[in-house]
Amino acid sequence: MAAGVEMLRHCVLQVDRAGVFSSNEEKDDIATADLKYMLTPFYLSEVVSRTRTPDPATRLPIVTEAAENTELFLAMCDRHGFLPDAARAAREREGTVDPATFRAEKVNRFKRDKAIRVRLEELDAARRKRREAALMSEEVNWDGEDDDEEDADSPLDDEEERERWLLLVEVGPSHYSLHLAESNHQTRH
Repeated sequence: MAAGVEMLRHCVLQVDRAGVFSSNEEKDDIATADLKYMLTPFYLSEVVSRTRTPDPATRLPIVTEAAENTELFLAMCDRHGFLPDAARAAREREGTVDPATFRAEKVNRFKRDKAIRVRLEELDAARRKRREAALMSEEVNWDGEDDDEEDADSPLDDEEERERWLLLVEVGPSHYSLHLAESNHQTRH
């Protein structure tokens, strides 16, 4: 696990150093191939927060690093237009939320996350089906010569790939806003 954390720390640092995301870019301006890099602080926070330690006193730096990467991820999502309005409102809210509002927000996040999971499964199934059909209809080149044609994805694959990454990035703020809301709710009650 330590090697994974170090690798993710390196990824977060490299994404920042390379300037993959300009501060003035909106989500529509970001290249599909770069969307996956939005998730590096999300993944780092997730892995770090699951780090086990035998001594409770050593837990504070772990929690602090996870919180810093959570905030980095949410700030990136907000800056580039990925943060849904409900997540932004929950993030900016100060004080406690009445239980009815808390429950309604939690139910809405759950429904949206479920819809995203279903759509991701649909996208994966459609891509798998197209690839299987392409393999079944492909002619075998028995003479060993390569055709000069590249094995390019269809425009539909490109559109679905972008939609897939956008959905994956959207799940992150939802996940964290729920986690932060629950933490705030539990510490105040």
